[in-house]
Amino acid sequence: GEEWDPDHPLFWETVPENAREHPDLQALFSDYEGTGDDMANNRKNWGNSAFKTGQESAEKLRELKKKSNKTDEEIEECKKLKTAVVRKYTEARTQYDDALKQDIDSKEIRSILLTNRAAVELSSRNYGKAIQDCKDAIEANPSNIRAYQRATKAYKELEKYDEALRMCAEGLKISDKDDVLLKEKASIEKKVQMERLFQEKRMAEKNQAKEEFMKKVQVILPEIKKRGIVMGHPLYNTQQQYQSEIHLDDEKNLHWPVMFLYGEFNQSDFVRDHNEQHSFDSILNMLFNPNDPPPSWDPDRLYRPDNVEIYVELGETKPITGAAPSKKRLLKVKTTTPLIKVLTHGSYVVPGFPVFHIVRQNSQFRAEFLKRDRDD
Repeated sequence: GEEWDPDHPLFWETVPENAREHPDLQALFSDYEGTGDDMANNRKNWGNSAFKTGQESAEKLRELKKKSNKTDEEIEECKKLKTAVVRKYTEARTQYDDALKQDIDSKEIRSILLTNRAAVELSSRNYGKAIQDCKDAIEANPSNIRAYQRATKAYKELEKYDEALRMCAEGLKISDKDDVLLKEKASIEKKVQMERLFQEKRMAEKNQAKEEFMKKVQVILPEIKKRGIVMGHPLYNTQQQYQSEIHLDDEKNLHWPVMFLYGEFNQSDFVRDHNEQHSFDSILNMLFNPNDPPPSWDPDRLYRPDNVEIYVELGETKPITGAAPSKKRLLKVKTTTPLIKVLTHGSYVVPGFPVFHIVRQNSQFRAEFLKRDRDD
């Protein structure tokens, strides 16, 4: 008898990417005169099969990734599985896309197709697309419980917990004993509670650190007032800040913790003890000592004591007491200037501790830095 063609679509185990161009497949569809709903269902089934295969590959990949010491063969298998997952999810999405283009009369079928495509998007971490498909699915069929389930999961992954709980509540109105939604609800509520506790703890630690810092300031406040230094609210909540403190030496000189910012590289240095009577030259020579290894962020030693400029921001923070600060502006500080001269500048409010910007002369960053509107 006549031999069967193994390449015929009837014998495909998986659908190739160029399936639409296959003449035998085109002939099969041209001979079939089903309804739009039938055609959509056929594509839905193909999509379901591809998605299931993709999920199986994804599960194998997850299990293989758990192994700490993989062989070369297992590493190669991971690459193949990852490719297979992407290919199968893409294949499933394409089938659902084609199904939705059919002349569908049944709103239920349309809703199922949208929910199935949402599952692909959810597995592909395209959470926004998954949510939109679920919303469209619910509009087509408000009783589609899976649409509520998948939208809830997508919102949760985006950490939009309020929206997730609202979607979950809407689904539970349809089916108040749905296990999936009830588990999601419990999981999200736990996450919300943990997030709230974390924020409360963080705020408490911040307030405690601020309170401790202000207590330290209060001890030497008479000396600060005597000099006419205006203290403002701290701007930088760093661990180092609270491990350092303003103190008086035997000669009645104030010593300050000082921060230096290098905006060009988003880096900073924190000097724990800077005598108010000392100039900035000594600090720069310490920070950029040519006999020491260069900073990791400046291996080429672009920053040197002889090619940098120092700036301080006036009006950067509000005084703890008294009038509002002056308009924000930059003040250039000579490297030979003692710290006390900056601290007692009439427009300077100390933001918890002195903060200075260091920029390179004639650099592009310097030009951009000086052009900035300080009120932004």
